[in-house]
Amino acid sequence: MKSGTSIADAIRAEIAEHEEMIHSLKTALAVLGGEKKPGRPAASAQKVAAPKKPKMSAAGRKRIADAAKARWAKLRAEKAKAAK
Repeated sequence: MKSGTSIADAIRAEIAEHEEMIHSLKTALAVLGGEKKPGRPAASAQKVAAPKKPKMSAAGRKRIADAAKARWAKLRAEKAKAAK
């Protein structure tokens, strides 16, 4: 069996070796594309096609506007009739 100091030395050597591996892997990662950073992704990564809004024709908008005007005219007429 190894003595206490030689076991500790072996563990220190393993730790140093692993730290070197970690450093070289981090360097390689930075060269290949960088580390992912916490927070929101870049704007280009967030772009998603928005759903298309249905478009109403000019004739459809005119029919709705005419109906609203008729409703209000009817309401004003009833109000004027009640006031007399």
